[in-house]
Amino acid sequence: MHRITYALLGVLAWLAGCAPATATPPPTPTRILITMSPPIQQAYDLLRNTGRFSGPAVGVAATTPDTVLALRAIVQEPEAEKILQNLLHDAGLPGQLYALAGLYVLNPDEARLVAQQYETSNEQVETMFGCIVAKDTVGNVARQIMEGTLAYALAKPEP
Repeated sequence: MHRITYALLGVLAWLAGCAPATATPPPTPTRILITMSPPIQQAYDLLRNTGRFSGPAVGVAATTPDTVLALRAIVQEPEAEKILQNLLHDAGLPGQLYALAGLYVLNPDEARLVAQQYETSNEQVETMFGCIVAKDTVGNVARQIMEGTLAYALAKPEP
């Protein structure tokens, strides 16, 4: 009995020693490797790092925020869904909400599945609609996105 135990321990030790020391873990299924053009990478980085979720027209002049322009550029990409799914994992809450809006425009069924985790959230996010900067819950913003009108206003391509 002891010989079998020692033999098994020896085999396990040998196997552990044969494993390459530089083995890398497989990529996580939620993160997809995508090569982005420099302008799309810049748009992605802007959304990943934004601290505010803005509507399609802000300020006295009702200008389109750079974050909305970035979302629209990403939505036009052939790999847009994958880029937005990555953004859901990489971005802060405002960027995740932009990604949810873009995903809704491209694939409403997928967006509905993703939205479930956001719609019940009471975390606060800074928003800007028109001239009003405020705080709102992630859940409230997500529900507005999932109604569709806001998602299309944010992610629709320029005419």
